[in-house]
Amino acid sequence: MPSIARNQGVPLIQRLHHEADFRDIDRAKKKHLQELQEAKSCSFKPQINQKSARILKNRPAGRDYRPIHERIDSISKAKATKLARLKTEQMNSSDNTFSPAITAKSKVIAERIDKTGDGLRTTSRAQAARPMSAQKNEFTYHPKLNRKSAEIVKHSRLFSSDSDFLSRQSVFEMRRERNKRELQQLTTPRPGSAKPRTSAEIAQVTERLYNTQPKRGEQPWVGQGGCTFQPEINPTSRAIGRTSTVEELVSDDRTRMRREMARKMADKAFAEAHTFKPERVSKVDAESHYDFKHPERILTQIESDEVDRSVRQQQLKHVVSAEEVIGCTFKPTIRSAPAVTADPIVVRGLGRFLELKDIARRNKEEKQQLEDRAFHANPTAHRDLPYTVPEPFALSTDPGQTERQRRVLEDARAREMAECTFQPNGGRVKQGEILNAIINDFSDDEDDWDDDI
Repeated sequence: MPSIARNQGVPLIQRLHHEADFRDIDRAKKKHLQELQEAKSCSFKPQINQKSARILKNRPAGRDYRPIHERIDSISKAKATKLARLKTEQMNSSDNTFSPAITAKSKVIAERIDKTGDGLRTTSRAQAARPMSAQKNEFTYHPKLNRKSAEIVKHSRLFSSDSDFLSRQSVFEMRRERNKRELQQLTTPRPGSAKPRTSAEIAQVTERLYNTQPKRGEQPWVGQGGCTFQPEINPTSRAIGRTSTVEELVSDDRTRMRREMARKMADKAFAEAHTFKPERVSKVDAESHYDFKHPERILTQIESDEVDRSVRQQQLKHVVSAEEVIGCTFKPTIRSAPAVTADPIVVRGLGRFLELKDIARRNKEEKQQLEDRAFHANPTAHRDLPYTVPEPFALSTDPGQTERQRRVLEDARAREMAECTFQPNGGRVKQGEILNAIINDFSDDEDDWDDDI
């Protein structure tokens, strides 16, 4: 019925549009009332610090206090606005003369942050700004108490309905202080509390030792009179076995002498084992020949020194290799070049090969002519085609001009060859001339043979 009374006098379209909003408002009110009812049943009262109490006390009249989780959006926005304002004031301040160099990548990131506003809020603030309902839906974990803990809380006097959180904290603090005092009393030693246990036997032993020890020390050694043996000691043993004086015992001269003697013996043995003694050349520190007054010439001087050093190394290598070659007595036999003769070179089978090659060529030409006469009765005839066949063509068709160009090229080539008077006399050239002569002779013989036929 409340919804009907509320919707009276409201147009149908508006009522349909706002029905869901009304249901959300009613649901939020019922949820808030349920939370208040559950909070009344809880006896826990948290301790509020002085700053929070002062904020609640000094709040304006008629204004309800809103929890921080409900005000996180406005707080974050106000903080971001304040930081932006302070940043702007600091940037516009005349005292700031330092301008750092910003890389291209940092500049792009800063521009993107200014456009989107992603950098104004950290992850923790963004998470705190989320609605409480979304956080409850995301975190579904609910702790469970075991039965023993529930029984302890139920039967404990501290967790009854009469006691609150502050009283429980005070009781726990008193217990902690009492346990600390008891522990200090247990660990603190008490003066005069030790009572040693003694028996009659221990007392008799102590008294006997106390009375007999001084008397035993006063008695002389009676066994010395019965020892009549006197050993004879020679002078060497007497010198070796003499007692050391206090100065000798205190000083380290004897040990130092033994150490010095051992070092000399080791050096002598090393010198006997290693007989090589290299000649030492004292190297005088040479002054630098670089001209430091003209730094631009130093690099050129260094490069020239490197070149000279490499030349000296190459010369030294040549000298060493020459000295090594002096001791070599091996003389290899080198074959001389074959003598060039003026007689013609006979290539066996060349005439027959060329003859067979010419016969094969003529057979191929005859076969091609027969095929052309058999399959191409009228090769120059043009067929009428419905389309144009693209073929290469030459714009200039004057045969006289082509002949003149050919004659000009031949004359120019003949003049160039007339200037070339060098005629090499080599083995390959001689062989080529001989082969050309043989081929010409064979072609003359072939012409004579054709005439005879």
